[in-house]
Amino acid sequence: MKSHTLSKGIFAIVLMWSCITLAGEYIYTDLQMKTYDEMSNRVKKRIIVAEKKAETDPDSAKANLKDALQLIFSRPNSDNMVSQLVPTVKSRLKNFASYESTVDEIVTATLDEIKKTKSAANKQATSLIILENILSEFKPDVKNNKVVKVFFEKIRNAKIEVSSKVKTEFRMRSMLKPPASPSAVAEKILNGTN
Repeated sequence: MKSHTLSKGIFAIVLMWSCITLAGEYIYTDLQMKTYDEMSNRVKKRIIVAEKKAETDPDSAKANLKDALQLIFSRPNSDNMVSQLVPTVKSRLKNFASYESTVDEIVTATLDEIKKTKSAANKQATSLIILENILSEFKPDVKNNKVVKVFFEKIRNAKIEVSSKVKTEFRMRSMLKPPASPSAVAEKILNGTN
């Protein structure tokens, strides 16, 4: 009986450590050169932790799935990898009836990060990439899904300007073209002109 209790305790510690090491802030420059297999493996690790917690701690499971989405959306999508990685996380969040609401949470947190004028340029650049990926991924749903429409409106209403320090960040560190203002893109999509 003691060894059973001990192994349960060890499992709990390993699971807790996995959550600590898996969660975190992502910076686009650390992710842009990751291959599909590397990104897929990172996403799978978070899904495995979420599945182990699904029945006993659904909130923690959803947090791990949210972290997986954050990871995916933080990577520049010049090779269309986002749409390949999202479905495995989406289906699991749909089981909790919380896919769109989780994305809405990511949008809110990302907009808060962008508003921090003293935030590092690479963090603000990552925030722009997250919003750009979300707008692209959810564009087909905006007319038929009220939750999606709400987070598009949040992005539009934030009136985001791409600062000169962020434009410089993109040119100097990643050789990527700075994205257009997510607010302007969201407005065009909501107006049906994009």
